[in-house]
Amino acid sequence: MVKARVVNDAMLYKASLAVTEMLTEKEIAEGRVFPNIERIVEVSRHVAIQVAKEAVAQGVAPELPKVFVKGREADCSFAAHHDKLFWEPTYNEVIYDKRVGDHIDDKELY
Repeated sequence: MVKARVVNDAMLYKASLAVTEMLTEKEIAEGRVFPNIERIVEVSRHVAIQVAKEAVAQGVAPELPKVFVKGREADCSFAAHHDKLFWEPTYNEVIYDKRVGDHIDDKELY
């Protein structure tokens, strides 16, 4: 997102804090250490934004988008920049046909 040259200890620390910040009260009560996998997109977004901010603060992100260069008015936030770059996979529905099984030579099925 900010093209950091390295991932330093401060960035790893921010990543770990960002993960724990995403734990819900229910997840904490259940004794979870990580948020539920069903929220991976939301959690990953938060982690990416926090790590990008730390990379900028640490000075290891040399190719900052113009919106983050000091002295310029920001056109968007880190969150908006992340959302602009985010790729969301789409998957076709897979339907299992038990007639096919291991019978790949069965011409009738194709």
